[in-house]
Amino acid sequence: MRRPFLRAALALVPIALVLAACGGDAASLDPVAKAATKTTSGGSAHIRFTASSTTNGVKVDIRGSGDFASAPERAQVNLQFSSPQSNGTIRELLKGTSIYMVSPLLRSSIPGGKAWVKIDLAKAGRLSGFDFNSFSAVTPRQTLELLQKTGKVTKVGSESVDGVSTTHYRATIDPAKVKKDARLGGRKVTYEPVDVWVDGSGRVRRLRLAYSAGTAGSSDMTMSFSQYGRPLSIVLPDKSVIWDATSQVSASANTKGANG
Repeated sequence: MRRPFLRAALALVPIALVLAACGGDAASLDPVAKAATKTTSGGSAHIRFTASSTTNGVKVDIRGSGDFASAPERAQVNLQFSSPQSNGTIRELLKGTSIYMVSPLLRSSIPGGKAWVKIDLAKAGRLSGFDFNSFSAVTPRQTLELLQKTGKVTKVGSESVDGVSTTHYRATIDPAKVKKDARLGGRKVTYEPVDVWVDGSGRVRRLRLAYSAGTAGSSDMTMSFSQYGRPLSIVLPDKSVIWDATSQVSASANTKGANG
């Protein structure tokens, strides 16, 4: 029998995918969208982040750091989380569309004495009837791509972020550019204004993104970027220590969708 912590950990993945972004005309990009585009095409960067997510009345606080790169997409992140039920650490590796997780709290719950959990996000999305390529707020790249769906953008002022001079912008997410997700049962996703700090080279140095999807949950995240061009090589664990939980995640997503 799978333990409650593992069920909760697997549930975090479909919850993270509740926001599906689509479209967006890149022909006339505003400063925030331009910075997001340059950041995603800029190779690699170091990231730090804090987040707070609430689902079904349960709040989970997360903080962590790591590195990510685009083309091909890959990342490695170490994070700490705390909730009323549990707290601990998780190491995550992302390569292509697959994410790998290892945690002391997961180890005793994984079948066959495996150490790592693998989830193919693309396959889980297809099995659940969703388009992985349109998912936002799953990886740093996809979070940045959400900034390309901005509407009104205003300049707040000049500020320093980790010792780097930046321009602080506040932008709204254009609802017309955000795809609705059937799993939310008609519930509307509401974005708060997004705060973005852009450096002199036109790259994002920090962003703050918060949203609410009614009873489906809410999230508030701040992510900082530094050390652009940092070399990144992802070494995956041996297949012998990996448990593929893709089908379990897909089933969880379908169950949540059916229950509305």
